[in-house]
Order: sequence, then structure tokens, then C-alpha cells
Amino acid sequence: MDDDLPWARYEKDRLPRGWGWPLTRSTVEELLREQEVVVDELHFGMPLLPADLSRVWLVSARIPGNAVSPLRMPSVDTRRSRPWLLVRALSPEARKAVPAEVVRAEVVATIAWIATTLSSGDARLASDHSRSSWWDGERAVSRED
Repeated sequence: MDDDLPWARYEKDRLPRGWGWPLTRSTVEELLREQEVVVDELHFGMPLLPADLSRVWLVSARIPGNAVSPLRMPSVDTRRSRPWLLVRALSPEARKAVPAEVVRAEVVATIAWIATTLSSGDARLASDHSRSSWWDGERAVSRED
């Protein structure tokens, strides 16, 4: 891990023609730094569901409930579970329909959720937690588990 980056691993899927990222990697890096959040993985990924559905996935995060896992990287705080952040690619239609400020707000809210969850103590970190956001055609919707 580059100690200067707010993630241990970075992945970016290849996109089909016309698809694009709602935010740049440097913007996500800036947002992570603003909230002092470090994630195990930052992944810019394709949606898992067909693109013609009414739900356009925007961003997801997960904090696995493995606070005592022996699989930790030495560079990561071993008292905490390792979160990951997934920013979804947008189809050409979604890029036109979903306002950029909505995507940015959802990424900010998701990073804040990671920070809050990580600071909530060992009892909460003993089980898995996730947050996902999507555009339902009219507004952003989020769900936390």
C-alpha cells in the first residue's frame, strides 16, 4: 500500500463504449481524505445487474464483521474491520439522467457512514454492515444493513 493513499488496494473495471465513471479517482481520494477515512479497497466497478433496470447503482460500501480476523494487512489498524468502497460505472443513459452532484453527495454520505461505523466500537464491528445507494429515476435512495 502506498502510505500516501487512503486505500490499500485499487481496482478499476474496463468499461464498454459509452459507459463512464460518475467521479474521478482523485475526487474520491479527496473525499476520503476530508473525512479521514482509509479503506482496504477502492473499486471502480461495473454494475452487477443489467443496465436497463430502473435502479441505477451509484455507490456501495461494506465493513466485514471480522474485527479479530488474522487475515489483516500489517499496515491496517488491526483493531478495526477493513471497509471497502465501490463506485459504480454509469451507462450512457444514466450519465445523462443522474446529476453529478447527486452522485457526489451519495459518495460523501457513504464515506461518512464508513467513518461512523468504524468509530462505533467492537460490538458493531463484530458483524457485517453495508450501505448502498442507487438512483430510482427521480431521486437517490440508500439502504443500510
